[in-house]
Amino acid sequence: EKDNKEINVTSFDQAELLGWKDGILYFEKANFTEVVRKLERWYGVKIRIQAGKKVDPEWRFSGKFENKSIDYILDVCSYPDRFTYEITDREVIIH
Repeated sequence: EKDNKEINVTSFDQAELLGWKDGILYFEKANFTEVVRKLERWYGVKIRIQAGKKVDPEWRFSGKFENKSIDYILDVCSYPDRFTYEITDREVIIH
């Protein structure tokens, strides 16, 4: 902490932070916003949530995906019937 001139040592999950270099996308109790943000960066897409679509604020997701398509991950995240989606070019629309 620069303002306090202190150094704090904390633990971290190596798989979550370094998995990208091995082609592993990792989620640990991630909320919907975190999942969307990570998928957008990983796959170079824009994810848009359809107007009126409500996402459960308590929803959390954990998973480890090695070299999987965005379709596969969205299918897993949406189970059972949490949402549907449509992929067009570089955009994903969540229904």
